[in-house]
Amino acid sequence: MKELLTCILFVCFLNVCEAKQTKEKPRVIAMTDGEIDDQSSMIRFLLYTCDIELLAIIETNSVFQRSGHSNEPWLEKQLDAYEQVYPNLIIYNPDYPSVNKIRSVCFIGDEDENHLKVYPKKPVFTGKEVIYKPDNWNDTPGSDRIVEVLLEKDNRPVHIQAWGGGNTAARAFYKLKTKYPSEYERAVSKVVMYNIWYQDGAGNYIETYHPKVKMLFCGSFSGTWNYNSQKNTYDFITNEVKNNHGPLGALYPQKYVSEGDSPAFLYSIANDLRSDENPGYGGWGGRFTKLEGFANVYKDALDDGDDRKSLRRWIEDANRDFQARLDYCVSPKYEDAMLITPR
Repeated sequence: MKELLTCILFVCFLNVCEAKQTKEKPRVIAMTDGEIDDQSSMIRFLLYTCDIELLAIIETNSVFQRSGHSNEPWLEKQLDAYEQVYPNLIIYNPDYPSVNKIRSVCFIGDEDENHLKVYPKKPVFTGKEVIYKPDNWNDTPGSDRIVEVLLEKDNRPVHIQAWGGGNTAARAFYKLKTKYPSEYERAVSKVVMYNIWYQDGAGNYIETYHPKVKMLFCGSFSGTWNYNSQKNTYDFITNEVKNNHGPLGALYPQKYVSEGDSPAFLYSIANDLRSDENPGYGGWGGRFTKLEGFANVYKDALDDGDDRKSLRRWIEDANRDFQARLDYCVSPKYEDAMLITPR
């Protein structure tokens, strides 16, 4: 009987392992306005590219970074550093994409300041009046990439992350609706768009004119992941990121964890919390509830009356996992890295 039970448990273990291995990776488009905290988030993001199907990195602007930062080589420097640690990374996971693969999906999106003139330097919130429509804007390589991806016959979800503004996505949805009407609904219904605030008017436009897009509005990053929120991490950044962890970690531009945009991609990481399946489940990227009056708009959930709790509870786990991945960058043997499994 004991041998039979052992055999059954072993078979169950194999089935679980097989299920994890065959789980489809989330398909991800990251839009970034290149602010200093975006640059910090991008270093973390690159170390998770083995866990996603990276479809695009698109440089944009926002009400806070009105000209964007694509004219500066910050991303190129990070990719050069990633290339240097890549031989070590693939020891731990052969699914890390080559730097040439990543470079091939880097695009410039909307950085036109004229599309922001009516907005002061502060966030825009859900359910507000639509002030503009992108009908007469120019297409960009970034918006065209979004169109291209959404027209694919692959109907799996596409996670579009707005670390900055969402204007590039707004233009893409408009083009799909006007140029590809027979494909439009199928295309935009695939989108899960995670917004770190609305950092331009795109969110309100998309809510109203593209209601099939699932919109997640995260305001709880403020006070959990943004500036001054994790000031207990000075030693962590000094010892586990910037020093003795390779050229990618050495580029980390801040003195403590200050990554207001990281929840956007942490939401789609497959860590068995299944948050990518339903906004109400909760995970490293927070938990969300539906906004009254909208079919597909979600805002931060209140857990015990606290809209930051769903993010705060996972910060330690996310940072420990980041620490392990930085060890990958400098440990040439699998067994030498600090392999930490999240709770």
